[in-house]
Amino acid sequence: MLCNGGNLNFQVNERYSGKSYGDPDNLEYGAIPEYTVVVTRAAYELSGYAWEVSVRADNLFGEDYFLNNFPTVGSDGAVLAHMASH
Repeated sequence: MLCNGGNLNFQVNERYSGKSYGDPDNLEYGAIPEYTVVVTRAAYELSGYAWEVSVRADNLFGEDYFLNNFPTVGSDGAVLAHMASH
């Protein structure tokens, strides 16, 4: 608690996803590599008021990772999910 009665709240979460496959045959070229994403949030809440101000970063370190990878002959079926911090 701050001297004006407000509160500062901080959250840091880590999301890890292990290696997975984007095709039913679990082919190696259809693999989605493991990745870790760090999500952070800081909020200020003034005592006695029903509002807060917050800042959030969904991918603090700008990790590149794949949402899916559907291998097809002659095309690139991977979808990259690079989410820069906000």
